[in-house]
Amino acid sequence: DRSVSRGLGDVYKRQREYNVAETEKLLAKKLENIEPEKIVSPEPYVAVPALQAISYSMNSDELRELYANLLAKSMCIDTKNSVHPSFVEIIRQMSPLDAATFKIILNADLRPLIDMKIRSPKSVGGGTNTIFRNVSWILTYPYKQLMVSFDNLERLNLINISDSYYTHSENYQLATNTSFYVTNKHIILNNLKSGESYEEDKKVMFVTDLGNLCLLYTSPSPRDTERS
Repeated sequence: DRSVSRGLGDVYKRQREYNVAETEKLLAKKLENIEPEKIVSPEPYVAVPALQAISYSMNSDELRELYANLLAKSMCIDTKNSVHPSFVEIIRQMSPLDAATFKIILNADLRPLIDMKIRSPKSVGGGTNTIFRNVSWILTYPYKQLMVSFDNLERLNLINISDSYYTHSENYQLATNTSFYVTNKHIILNNLKSGESYEEDKKVMFVTDLGNLCLLYTSPSPRDTERS
């Protein structure tokens, strides 16, 4: 039906134009404190795919912020060489929730994780069953959605979930003091069957070198230019 196709086309065109216009506003704001002589044309291999991705991206403030920061860094002579063309593809594969979660992770000083497990009695093999994995300090989003974001951020090599652990047990209070942990540990302990025991594996989340290099949440600042 031509009317349906035309209607969908109009919606897409309006959304595409809106996304680009909003990103341009963000970009102008991010560059307003940079000396004019420091602003350069971005490399086409960064700018072209970024603008294409912006036009097709969902209506998300989080993703527009990432694209605007990417473009801003690519247009500042002191930061443009730190922008890798793969960053566009990384953002393209992130959801708004991934973007918001990654921002929380980057801003965290400690990133403790806990696996909550039940160990079966030796009479039936003594194995463990993980009930909740990677319980974290983040309470902003539902647990299951957060696990999807963790998996995707790790797939994109922005974070690494390691079996290493903090030697200071108090670092894990960020996770153990959350309502999610307290509530679910209580439920698990109250529902243990005869011979079962509760166990935990303490882990750490790291931001990878790629994740730190991206740092797409920071736009270029006058201090960047002062260091050049």
